[in-house]
Amino acid sequence: MVSIWVSIITNLVLATAQICMGYIYHSQGLLADGIHSLSDLLGDGLVIVAKKVSAQSPNHRYQYGYFKIEDLANLFMSLLMLFTGIALIIHSLAKLRPDANQVLVEWQMLLVFAIATVACKEGLFRYMRYEANRTRSMLLLSNAYHARSDAVSSLVVIVGIAGVAFDQPLLDPVAGIVMGVLITRVAQKFIKEAYSSLMDRSITEEQRDSILNQLLEISAIKSVASLKTRRSGDNLFIDVEISIDETKTLKEAYAIALQAKLKLLSQNNIYEVTVQLVPSRNS
Repeated sequence: MVSIWVSIITNLVLATAQICMGYIYHSQGLLADGIHSLSDLLGDGLVIVAKKVSAQSPNHRYQYGYFKIEDLANLFMSLLMLFTGIALIIHSLAKLRPDANQVLVEWQMLLVFAIATVACKEGLFRYMRYEANRTRSMLLLSNAYHARSDAVSSLVVIVGIAGVAFDQPLLDPVAGIVMGVLITRVAQKFIKEAYSSLMDRSITEEQRDSILNQLLEISAIKSVASLKTRRSGDNLFIDVEISIDETKTLKEAYAIALQAKLKLLSQNNIYEVTVQLVPSRNS
């Protein structure tokens, strides 16, 4: 959660500075980017709410917990990123009109400020991506790439200021269109991931093979009859049927099932394992 508060403070400071600089020096690009940074606070707030809700314990009504709220929040964040890319493209297309050219004063100061803004936002992205990978949180990763989209939009502001300063005003809208397309492509990837998780998509074949190999390392398990997986938020639920010698006593069978369960639960992000026993086909 520390990374979210770092993001909130950074976006608040940057948004305030961008809006003030844009207003004082009549830079529409900086002004718009500042308003965009303010909108990012909505995403940060959403992450905080989703994390708090998903941390609640299961109850009689939500017996599998509240982890799906992270998938919903991830989908919303991805849609927000998609709309950011589309808005950037539309805004850039509008600036292709001849009468949309902008005249800036003190462009050197604005250029230095815009470069510093990009550096801050890129640094925020890298920090949040590190935290997301460390905690294996798809929601935090989505929020990190949302921060990267801010860095991209600030980069467009730099190109726009440079274009105006060197009498090349078309650089701004062209760069905006290209970067808007890049943002929408990244957003589509995260939308697909969030949708797949909401639809209980199973893990990859490589991950499935890894689980099967771990189970078969237990000598008492003859084979794995069935393996089903689904994700809920960042957590994995596993339903597995293992085949054991039918001559095993109930106590021995329970011990084998418990061993299999604990072996899988020792891995990160596996929240629950349900083990069912079936007689060995070789018996």
